[in-house]
Amino acid sequence: MPLKPAIFAAALGLTACARSVVAVPDAANAATIDAARMSCTRPYILTRDCSNTLGALGRFEVDSVKMRTAANSTGDRFVVFADSSRSTGKKSNRGYFALKEILQANGFEIVSVEPIARAGELVGYAVKTDKPAYAFVSGLR
Repeated sequence: MPLKPAIFAAALGLTACARSVVAVPDAANAATIDAARMSCTRPYILTRDCSNTLGALGRFEVDSVKMRTAANSTGDRFVVFADSSRSTGKKSNRGYFALKEILQANGFEIVSVEPIARAGELVGYAVKTDKPAYAFVSGLR
């Protein structure tokens, strides 16, 4: 391959890998979790509504956004994904904001939020709350 096309191809590849995930401000300083490397035991141990083959099994709807979720045993850390194959980033963000508002209105505080992405595209969030909130989230079904 001639030098100029090789350099262009390398630069294009680096640009594609360097895409930033558009996440909510709450997750601005958090490291992004790679969805392709996630399981029910990595990066967190999720024992509720989680399948290593199917992913997050819990379903709920908030602000007309259908979401999937799974949680740790205590229910203070959970993941939420837009239950859609289209516009998952926008839906995940809209769902997260609506969920945050509902949680705060019911006495839960969000301690940390980490974006979850696949191939540079936002697909969901890992959320940690100040006290177990998963039973409440599950009740939104």
